Amino acid sequence: MKYTYNNGLRSGSRTPRLILGNPEKGYWKFEGKNIPGIVVILSERYEKNGKWSNTTYNLEISDDVTVLEMLSPLHGLWGDKYTSFEEMSADTGIPVDIMKNICKEEYPKTYERISASEALLGGLSTKQEDVKEYVIVTRHKGLVEWLKIRGITGEVIEHATPEQISGKNVVGVLPLNLAALAATITTVDMALPAEKRGVDLTPEEMDSFGATMNKYRVMKV
Repeated sequence: MKYTYNNGLRSGSRTPRLILGNPEKGYWKFEGKNIPGIVVILSERYEKNGKWSNTTYNLEISDDVTVLEMLSPLHGLWGDKYTSFEEMSADTGIPVDIMKNICKEEYPKTYERISASEALLGGLSTKQEDVKEYVIVTRHKGLVEWLKIRGITGEVIEHATPEQISGKNVVGVLPLNLAALAATITTVDMALPAEKRGVDLTPEEMDSFGATMNKYRVMKV
């Protein structure tokens, strides 16, 4: 199979990646060299142009090899459209475990987002793990959008009552007496400077402050 690949920097400082392989032969990131049994470089043309310098490769790729060219959209990251690694694997044709490793290496933020979402949706190994209903306790629209991007949606309330959260998976901060009524509690934690505390942040701002999800089960003793 003939294939043309250009490794040059794209607008928005985006760098393409080319992944090649199959389950029997393994998977490699193409880095301008022949890979036995996978790809042979037929020709290459280098163009010198400062930071826009690039090389165009004309390749001969083995017919049994999967080709995955990865490039982030202009506004976002590669993989933003996926909500699970299974979905990513089905779309790319690369086994789940291998696709997870590729994503972790090349786009760690995408990997972290999907891993956190799958951990949250996976629940705990208790009789409550089958609870699927989520309640989001917040007054911040940015947090709701940040969760939605990660595949987490549900009823949004500003103040929780026992009836609203009892036996449900809750995203937000609750006093311990209410948290003990919920199936699980997930907090979104960030390293915020004092001037940003209590502010309705955008999803992009949340990411810049290292937003992560942490899941708990609170028990009254």
